Amino acid sequence: MSDEVPGMFRPINLDELPYEPPARREGMLDDFLEMDIQEKWLVRPEEGFPVSVIRYGPNVSVPRHSHSAGEFVYILSGSAIWNEHELTPGMAGFVGANVAYGPETAGPEGVEFLLMRPRFSRYQDER
Repeated sequence: MSDEVPGMFRPINLDELPYEPPARREGMLDDFLEMDIQEKWLVRPEEGFPVSVIRYGPNVSVPRHSHSAGEFVYILSGSAIWNEHELTPGMAGFVGANVAYGPETAGPEGVEFLLMRPRFSRYQDER
């Protein structure tokens, strides 16, 4: 069987996936794209269930915002303050659709986290 069949199980090796600039989301401000943020896609939005690993550089701070879909995060390495809660490796968090939260601020070593959502979502700056 071909591993090109849409939706078919495929193993994913995180170490083999490249980081790239974050995918532009509807409503995202240009200054977000200028931050030290990278993304690697495990499951792309067109596959129906977007999953990515996001990496914020040291002390990167994303201002208060919301998304049109809920998001689940799992910290892989580093640390961050999310809505006044410190998150370290092995910790997770969830925010519902259209709920403003933030800022998200990476620790001095940066942070890398798994991001899962039910669909690609619109970004809404809430500053």
